[in-house]
Amino acid sequence: MNAKPFTRHSRLGSLPLLLMLGLTLMAPRADAALRAWLDRDQIYTGDSVTLTIQADGANQPGQPDLGVLAADFDVLGSSRGSEIRIINGQHSANTSWRINLSPKRGGTLRIPPIPVGGETTDALTLQVDELPEEAQGGPGDDVFVELELGVPADEVVVQQQVPISVRLFSARNLLNGGLSEPRANDAVLERLGEDRRYRTSRNGREYQVIERRYSLSPEHSGKLRIPPVVFEGEIEAKANAGAPVRGGLFDDSIFDRMFDDSLLRRGFSMLERGEPVRAQSEALTLDVAASPNDFAGEHWLPAEALTVSDDWADNPPELRVGEPATRTLTLTAKGLSGSQIPAIEMPAPDGVRHYAEPPESESRTDGATLYGVSRQTFTVIPTKGGTLTLPAIEVRWWDTKAQRERIARVPAQTLPVAGGTVAAGVGPGASAAASQQPRLSAEQPAAPDGVHSAPADTTSAGLSSIITGGAWTLIGAIIVAVLLAAGSTAWWWIQRYNRQTRDSIPSKPRQPSARNLREPLRQACLADNPQAAAKALIAWAQARWPERPPANLAEIARRLPTAGDPIRSLEQTLYAPEGGGWQGNALWQAIAGTSAPAEHTGDSSNDGLMPLYPHRLS
Repeated sequence: MNAKPFTRHSRLGSLPLLLMLGLTLMAPRADAALRAWLDRDQIYTGDSVTLTIQADGANQPGQPDLGVLAADFDVLGSSRGSEIRIINGQHSANTSWRINLSPKRGGTLRIPPIPVGGETTDALTLQVDELPEEAQGGPGDDVFVELELGVPADEVVVQQQVPISVRLFSARNLLNGGLSEPRANDAVLERLGEDRRYRTSRNGREYQVIERRYSLSPEHSGKLRIPPVVFEGEIEAKANAGAPVRGGLFDDSIFDRMFDDSLLRRGFSMLERGEPVRAQSEALTLDVAASPNDFAGEHWLPAEALTVSDDWADNPPELRVGEPATRTLTLTAKGLSGSQIPAIEMPAPDGVRHYAEPPESESRTDGATLYGVSRQTFTVIPTKGGTLTLPAIEVRWWDTKAQRERIARVPAQTLPVAGGTVAAGVGPGASAAASQQPRLSAEQPAAPDGVHSAPADTTSAGLSSIITGGAWTLIGAIIVAVLLAAGSTAWWWIQRYNRQTRDSIPSKPRQPSARNLREPLRQACLADNPQAAAKALIAWAQARWPERPPANLAEIARRLPTAGDPIRSLEQTLYAPEGGGWQGNALWQAIAGTSAPAEHTGDSSNDGLMPLYPHRLS
């Protein structure tokens, strides 16, 4: 058979076929090969790990089903990205997911196969170990972390503010990373001030330092462990390690972006590659002592310094009977928060009424130490003249530096009190004065020409000359009737307005009564749970005395003398060393026997003064 000649027309007809073949060879693969891997196979408790899932191919494989991870992991976040590459005419594409995971427990954890579309990844294994007690990294290394106490570890008492410093040292430029917070069970942690940045030299090597300061307050006595503080991140590659650290002392823009609370934000340059690095401090253990048994103060106040100031000390007021005067006492404690400072008790002598306002508390810091400030205002009203002696005020506190009890004192003051001014028209003196005034009658002659009488006398004389005694009676009756009608009309309008106002104001939600709050207190006492009993007792007492709600157990004990001993025993248990066990039956029996609070009726003495706050008498 003769072959058909190959003509130019036939060559042109085969060109589309060649183009289709070329495009087919360059097209990405449609099958999606699925892979998964971890950035690390071994981590420590509290660390997070990144799981990457990658699907090759141009087709969209669907979303990973992360529900299979819920048994052993918390998903902190995820991101998705796509990539297309053309190398030497070879075309490839893939889709990847980066999932940040936090293990729920330690040990060997299995990451099960994760479904993605119609395929699944291979299972992976992750080892989660406890943090070692010793430090990882130290002077001489590229990166290391220090955790330091501001006081000796064996000289800490319960509720004391313990200063803690965390320092991150880096000899090479940091690219990104995260620095964890110090933490401890049964303690309150508060950060003080902003980060400090400086340079230092250790073992002949220069480091840039980031320092953070905290205040730690133990809530219970006994052993208190502070786990290591960990830094994980990236530093510049060794090829650039000889380059000077950017930006003079520090590149503020870099560190502002890096150190934001506990999370160091990623990235100074998306193109800059670094080396992974991990460092941790050593763990610390504190021996927290209980409050001393011989401490005589009513409230446990461990501080470095404590003072009480009185605004009357340098500028005493001029006191008068029945006139209120305001006195402000300010307590300032170094090494205590404002919430730890209790209300101050001001003893009141005879011849004075006083009313205490709730204290106003705040906490301050100078970046290294915590300061608590509490201001309390008292309204003082003398009830008799002469002199008034205000007793001294003492606040006992525990000096954490000298390890001894001290007393902050406001000296006694003696002030003169001027006698009260009797109100005009009230009392026997006013009646006697009125009886001595001259009376004008109709028979009184008019003043002679040239003699000017007082306007009141002239008016009275003129009226009395033309109005007889009967006319006065008629006019008086008319005036009384008019006044009664006007008063009745005004009363009706006032009542109508009050009804409309009451109807327009929404009713306040009803607060639990003291009777209803007894049951939680009973259950806590019978369960011998001191923490729950203290919380329930304060809630019950605040409902019992809503006008002057007590703020602490000591104040409740003063108001309930019959229950004072069980309440003080409860307070001692909360701050005493562990052991023994608290029995709540005595407290419940004492509270169960209390009667309903009586209504405040004010002072029964007849001193002629109206109380400033009738329902807040001490």
